[in-house]
Amino acid sequence: EQTAYNLTINNTTPGPTDLVADTYSMNLSGVPANWTATLYFTSNDTAIFPETPIFLAGGESVPFYLRVRAPSIYQALADERATITVSAISHKDPAIRGDLITVTDMDVVHGINLDTSHRMADVEQG
Repeated sequence: EQTAYNLTINNTTPGPTDLVADTYSMNLSGVPANWTATLYFTSNDTAIFPETPIFLAGGESVPFYLRVRAPSIYQALADERATITVSAISHKDPAIRGDLITVTDMDVVHGINLDTSHRMADVEQG
């Protein structure tokens, strides 16, 4: 199963838009084993990798989304939680960054169902 989080990156640095323009990189951390997490631009569903530059003028924003896919029931033995951090880091000044934490819970449901056409039967002998 999977879920998606709608997100936005916004250059909120005050000042003239051309002067405060910057390029950012997006990173993911905290992705558990057997889970996958990928960022995509909302406008064209193109994947965003750590080396994908995102240029933003001052006040400009770009919508994107995070797709989180949980492991299959064959890979998970119990309920799991993925606490994934999405980070945006400035290329001009790495001290300028934003972090957002997402939490995805996976409930593992294993089971079996036995059924019968009737619960009791009488057998007569003789």
